[in-house]
Amino acid sequence: MRPSVPLLSGLLLTAPLSAAFAEEAADVLAKVDTVLNKFNDQQIRFRADNLTAGSKTPGVIEFQTRVKGGKTFTEFLAPGDLKGTRVLTMTPTQIYIWLPDFGKIRRVASHSLNQGFMGTTLTQQDMATFAYSALYVPSLTTSDDSTWTLELTTKEAKDTAYDKLVMVVDKAKGVPLRIDYYNDAGTDVVRREERSGYQCNAVGYCLFGQMKMTDLTSGAWTTLTPVEAKIDAGVPDDVFSTRTLQLGL
Repeated sequence: MRPSVPLLSGLLLTAPLSAAFAEEAADVLAKVDTVLNKFNDQQIRFRADNLTAGSKTPGVIEFQTRVKGGKTFTEFLAPGDLKGTRVLTMTPTQIYIWLPDFGKIRRVASHSLNQGFMGTTLTQQDMATFAYSALYVPSLTTSDDSTWTLELTTKEAKDTAYDKLVMVVDKAKGVPLRIDYYNDAGTDVVRREERSGYQCNAVGYCLFGQMKMTDLTSGAWTTLTPVEAKIDAGVPDDVFSTRTLQLGL
């Protein structure tokens, strides 16, 4: 039986529209990746205010991160029990840590990627993800005068801590303003990341003034504030090695 003319017309219109929305979603996410990675290297010292579940007063953590070519080298400066701890990220799923008290390097297991990073509400993978397009398939859910909203689902065979994210993107700057992380069933938001106070340089790289990650299941939260940032200062390639991880800079 042939479809009716109205039904056939509807089918013909729906396919191009769906393809257009998919293309626009991919373009939006690619723009986010471009803005967040518009540097050769960067060196940033952060202050993290960290409120753990059940606490009334946040603790303070200080660390310095160097980034180049998708790799990161992080060294903790304070407090004393974390000082000297170093983390090397080669890819979002290949992460190594040096603990001074144990004097050895260990690789972070893949099942630990969604666990707290040094007691914060940030995960190991949060600290290692700079390009979302490689990990997620986007779909555009809403668009208004100032923002796009994307739903991101994990690409097949990609090892991610969360299979579903919803990202609100600033249209003017092309940066994420909020990212919601969903539970395994994809029904409830369990973590919320909010970024604000972006400053952008002449070439279009934008760094947030503050980022807050809230664990909605426990009420714990962590804020990251850049204290000092150097962009394209010439971080050497050999920083990102297990030798440097063990011996330090």
